[in-house]
Amino acid sequence: MPHMKEFAKYREHNMFIDAILKLDHGQILPIHRVVLSQKSEFFQALFINALRFQEKSSKTQEYEIHGIRYEILKKVLKYIYEDDLSLDSEDIFELLSVADYLLVDGLVDKCKSFLKNSLNTHNCVKVLLFSESRFQKDLEEAAFQFIIVDFVKVMNENQDLYDLDFGYISKILASDWLNVKNEIVVWNACVKWIEKSKEEREGMVYQLLQYVRMGLMNIEEIQRNMEQNSLIVKCEEANLLLKRVYEFLTTAKLSQEILQCKLAQPRLPHEVIFTVGGWSEGSAKMEIETYDTRADRWVRISNDDPFGPRAYHGSVAIEGRIYCVGGFNGREYFSNCRIFDTVTKCWLPMAPMHMRRCYVSVALLDGMIYAMGGYDGHGRQRSCEKYDLRTNQWTVIAPMNAQRSDACACVLDGSIYILGGFNGQECLNTAEVYDAERDTWSMIPHMNQRRSGLKCIAHRGRIYAIGGFNGLVRLRHCEQYNPATEEWDAITDMISPRSNFAIEVIDDMIFAMAGFNGTFTISDVECYAPECNEWMMVTSMNIVRSALTANIIRYTPNIEEYLYPCRAELVEEHRQAILSSDTETE
Repeated sequence: MPHMKEFAKYREHNMFIDAILKLDHGQILPIHRVVLSQKSEFFQALFINALRFQEKSSKTQEYEIHGIRYEILKKVLKYIYEDDLSLDSEDIFELLSVADYLLVDGLVDKCKSFLKNSLNTHNCVKVLLFSESRFQKDLEEAAFQFIIVDFVKVMNENQDLYDLDFGYISKILASDWLNVKNEIVVWNACVKWIEKSKEEREGMVYQLLQYVRMGLMNIEEIQRNMEQNSLIVKCEEANLLLKRVYEFLTTAKLSQEILQCKLAQPRLPHEVIFTVGGWSEGSAKMEIETYDTRADRWVRISNDDPFGPRAYHGSVAIEGRIYCVGGFNGREYFSNCRIFDTVTKCWLPMAPMHMRRCYVSVALLDGMIYAMGGYDGHGRQRSCEKYDLRTNQWTVIAPMNAQRSDACACVLDGSIYILGGFNGQECLNTAEVYDAERDTWSMIPHMNQRRSGLKCIAHRGRIYAIGGFNGLVRLRHCEQYNPATEEWDAITDMISPRSNFAIEVIDDMIFAMAGFNGTFTISDVECYAPECNEWMMVTSMNIVRSALTANIIRYTPNIEEYLYPCRAELVEEHRQAILSSDTETE
């Protein structure tokens, strides 16, 4: 039998046609029954059933197809004949519905994959409702997950959210995985949903209020945003619930309703900070700790690398794997590199670098891992190399303008920036940028402070240079670089001086973790909020260490294995912290 694409040519030239599909407006589409039967159980059943009653005749058989637009059926036939079809968002819902009705499974899968990959804040609710109506459970789940992960943006940018029925809006707001930093966001969503159809919905305020985890809020927040709200004032049950939350937050009374409704239980995060390795008590370590942002707790993970400990290394995260590059174990300077798979919890080998690199700077750009500078046990390096995951090979690239060990690198707008470091004689305040297309390094304006053992990170279009050692003391000083103006500006100092610490951005805040303060190795953690230019202390790590690395792992399927497990305990801890704070204020 000819290949499918041969049949496409036959159809184009009207050859060997044995049937015609006739649409509602008299439009016709010539076809080959054997081709459609192979790709569609609908057409297979249609043709077999018709053949039973068809008299022997050379006349081409006609089949009436009702309720399908000509343009859409043409696309379906193109896919059937050519096994390929360019999709666009304009008619994707109609195309998926028709493909589903005609039982063209391959096209159904293709359309669903297109929609999953095209989910955004503007179309996610439409996709959710469409997939529910078509019983496409996997697509419905993908849309639901998108909404709860990007809930704040969806809430602000998509009015369709407030057209959802009570069942759907309550499912979203009740989810442990709803991605909100502050529960006032959830209350605001409740108000907006009710206001969209106030007469019909205002009686549901009590049910919705149970999904706002008010026990995680402070009293001033509740008083300012909820206590005098007309929806609550008019509802006796809502008032009573608010009163019980007040009792929970201000007295020793712990209501079962608070516990049963999860009104004070932290939600679950979709992303986790992984810290790996480091230096403590005179030796290298390989411990892994994860940070649960919603619980504000660190979790010790017992999956040390069998290769051994590692400090003063670099690392990047790619698709659920953490790539650890170079470093030092107290005796040996590594060219060795290792991979931790967060799904299997196994350590895997990867190709070694061309050079030994301790105090190495590492960055990820366009799927390539870059290792820059460092110390090989004899001298400070200018040399750089990059790793291709596809080939498991390192390639030497252009050297930097300066020798740099104990520097730090980050990526912004497609370029790698490397800052500070130590050249063997002095701590540096110089910085340079790498153009990967041209394989060239260029100097940028100097930082205001000399910094070795600093950390830098790109965030909100700026590069932040945090802490470090200036040759005399460990620094609290921080500054940011604006590539548009090529200027460095100081920001608020950290609470604790530190060098050789870890850094990451999560929940739109910069976290500085552990390190060395000039006297002691520490486990202290603080975070910086750019909108208020303020550093705040958060829960310390379980392990005291410096020379560690941190990476964000997002949406890994087994993320719950890395979260703080005893969340019910946090309810009472949170309440006691509030009571203690109130006592101190008095």
